[in-house]
Amino acid sequence: MTLAHEALQRADAGAAIEMRTRRGDLFARAVEPMRALLESRAIWPLLAAACLIAAVALPWVRIPLIGATGALGLPLELGWGIHASILSYGLLCLLVAAVCCAAGARTLLPGVSARALGRPLSSLRAPLLVTLGALALAITALYVFQALLADFRLIGVWADQENQSLLIRYHLGYSLPRQLRTLQPFQVQTATVTDRLLLLVQVSTIGILLPALAGLLCLYGAWLARSDTIAEPLSPVDMERARRVRRLMLGAVVAVGVIMLARAPVGLAFEKLGQDAVTGGDYATAFDRFDWAERLNPNMAAFATFRTQRGEAQYVMGARTSEDASLYLAGQYRTQRSYLLAWGADFPLLQAHPDDAVVRQDTLLTLERIIESSTNVGLTPVDDEAAFRNPTVILKTDEVDSSMPWLDALLRIDPSNVYARYLRGRTLFTLHAYELAGQDFQAILAVSHDAYARSAAYTYVALCRAGLGDYAAERVLLQQAVELDDGYYNTTARQAASGLH
Repeated sequence: MTLAHEALQRADAGAAIEMRTRRGDLFARAVEPMRALLESRAIWPLLAAACLIAAVALPWVRIPLIGATGALGLPLELGWGIHASILSYGLLCLLVAAVCCAAGARTLLPGVSARALGRPLSSLRAPLLVTLGALALAITALYVFQALLADFRLIGVWADQENQSLLIRYHLGYSLPRQLRTLQPFQVQTATVTDRLLLLVQVSTIGILLPALAGLLCLYGAWLARSDTIAEPLSPVDMERARRVRRLMLGAVVAVGVIMLARAPVGLAFEKLGQDAVTGGDYATAFDRFDWAERLNPNMAAFATFRTQRGEAQYVMGARTSEDASLYLAGQYRTQRSYLLAWGADFPLLQAHPDDAVVRQDTLLTLERIIESSTNVGLTPVDDEAAFRNPTVILKTDEVDSSMPWLDALLRIDPSNVYARYLRGRTLFTLHAYELAGQDFQAILAVSHDAYARSAAYTYVALCRAGLGDYAAERVLLQQAVELDDGYYNTTARQAASGLH
């Protein structure tokens, strides 16, 4: 009996040892790819590729109440005047991600097989990781370069949208999350590099930092690989030849970079020299420098400050009917708060040049000034059932009614203008034109994917349905408005919804 018991114990011990051995083998096989991933340093380009793909998926620009733009919607423009929407930052991210994946897989897959056979595996060299890191970092660097020095069309669109956002905030009747910088309507500036940098920081999201993070991951991998030695040392002749090739390649890269990137900064330098000449009264020299600035960077034609400065020189020299002189004159009228005179300068200019981005933005700015000067919006307390049914009342309706033709004019020029849609909808709602007001708020839902803008739009679509007697639809739409308001800011929707219970 004792011998049988001992035999069973030995059998159980042997089975347990065998089970532990099998588990150990399974664990070793499971962690083998991870070991190969770390030892081959393929993990760094693969992580970089993941960051770059995430950069394509996430927005790069977000303007509250207007919407967001991703990397695929941001075309590359370095000051050459070539506009190709297909060549975007999203495409650059995908291309660099593909290169990183190829480099990582080329090292990792043979490495897994080598470890399985007990052979030493090769690892990514520091120069390759440095190259991959530089490519990834260059995406973020090019984006910042473009926004600050080259693409004035893009920065002008951001300034216009940011101003729209500020105007809508002014009329909402409740607060939204604060942005990085607290601005008032019509305070958004793009005249200097500092102004453009502040605007870039204001509207940018984490998306633009992901390519830089990808680059830093590759550079960290290169730092870890810095002590690697070449398996077969080169002869002095081969080493000298390798150094010469590296110098030639580096020189070629620097030369191409200078050729590609130097135009925009030099154009800005000539623009600044032209401004100095205007200030000093030397208009002939100013014209020559402005001409050189636009030759070097055709995007100067979309830079409002450049056009206004040149217009000032033309106006003083007597060319008062020129396009830029009219822009200068409209700006002077706005400074003097003579907005109707500014409209008189802008409107004929827009009719003659409907595709000119600066003329269009200047005209919209004048219209926004006119609308704001004739609109007085206030909110009444929501403290009884009647107020729940009509929680928002625009005071001085006769003044607001005078802004309607200007709102119509603004929407004829820019049908997707969220500010004009919102304010016209509010005005029509106050005048009890619920069907027409609802159409404007529905248009906001069609053009804006911003949650807070959609919450505000759903609120007034609901109130318009209530004005038409459709209380069931009001309840559903108010619920949608509340669900979009994840920060509990939209007190208008929440108070109106609570009045339905």
